[in-house]
Amino acid sequence: MASNRSGFTPASVAILLGSFVVALGVITYFGLTEHVRYVREQTEKERLLATIERLAAGVRPFVPPVPTESQAAATSSISTSTVKTASSTATSTSMTFPLYSTMKSVTPTSTSTSTPPGPKPAVASSTASTSTVKASPPPAKKPAVPAPAPAPAPITARRLLDATTYAPVQQLNGTYRLQFHTVLTGNVLDFRWYPPAGDVLSASGVPTFASTFSCDQSVDADQDNFVFRIRSPYVCSITLTGSGGDRWTKQVNFTTGPGLVAATVVTANPYLRDNINESYLQIANTDDRAVAVTGLSFDFSFRSLDTTQPAIIRFSLGDTQTVFGEFSLQDATPNAGAAETYGRRELTVPVSGMSIDANDRKAVRIQALGVRHKVALSLPDSFVNVTVNKVTLDRSDLRIIGVPATVQWSCTKTYDANNPDSRCQ
Repeated sequence: MASNRSGFTPASVAILLGSFVVALGVITYFGLTEHVRYVREQTEKERLLATIERLAAGVRPFVPPVPTESQAAATSSISTSTVKTASSTATSTSMTFPLYSTMKSVTPTSTSTSTPPGPKPAVASSTASTSTVKASPPPAKKPAVPAPAPAPAPITARRLLDATTYAPVQQLNGTYRLQFHTVLTGNVLDFRWYPPAGDVLSASGVPTFASTFSCDQSVDADQDNFVFRIRSPYVCSITLTGSGGDRWTKQVNFTTGPGLVAATVVTANPYLRDNINESYLQIANTDDRAVAVTGLSFDFSFRSLDTTQPAIIRFSLGDTQTVFGEFSLQDATPNAGAAETYGRRELTVPVSGMSIDANDRKAVRIQALGVRHKVALSLPDSFVNVTVNKVTLDRSDLRIIGVPATVQWSCTKTYDANNPDSRCQ
């Protein structure tokens, strides 16, 4: 066999190359074997650390099932084929192994995704681990202590009068009295009083003040109560005097208003009689000017009356007996809610010729004429009612009191042993 100048024959070169390839394969095999062992150790360490963390967090770790012999053989064959593939594809002559860092990060990922069948183990999160350790509660906040309320100012005569307002109040007879209204917010006081009060206050914790009241005009005195005439200006003063020389005076200026009109029912005989029954509505003018009544608004009703004969409600002037209104009982409508009861509502009647002078009074005569009551004991008692709901005046500045006003005649049936019928008393 021929040889070259260097002394190597083709056969020797082939042997050398084959030996190099075999040596490289052996080195690669052992290197990969060592790498697989290293990766398995790291994986077991990471699993052990994860198990410790789960135990610390109170989570039961997952225990993989023990592989059967066939599964173990398949795993070893997969590892052998992987090594062979790596040895057959290695073409670089470099002896370094850069796959250590790469496979270290890849291997745990592939292992975690190949979870065997069965219930998934609970994963210990940072939230679970932190919830195991109970954090100490924050210190309780102390409630803010409110500042003590300032003590109310002492009640003096001046403070009492400064907190007092006044106004004339009309009485039923048309005259006026002066009413004082005192409000002390800090002392929670709210009261009304009239002069002369003598001792103004008697409440607990409030000093007693004596009062004196005077005016530049004469006023009517009625049992030590000042009474003021209508339509009159007054300039008065009130003085409060307490103990220890506490004294204060306040000037009071006011003007009273007009009088009023008062309606009153006057009934001579309240018993219901056959044929004629009458009463009066007296209207008093307490003002210093004349006033005229221009109309009336009224209702009427009756029960257990015989209306086969004409019967009427009549209105007339009391002084002249001039008739200004008549209404038939036969036009009444039945009241569905009451047996044997009839009536009419919201009737109006104009009034003329009824002018009432200052501080004078006049009357309207109201009559029930032609009535016949039913006296059977089986029927309810008879009555006739006339209710005046409104009195219309020719002036709007006067207040009207006393309305609605009702005129009533009634009958209570009794049994007479000498008479088979009943009679009305």
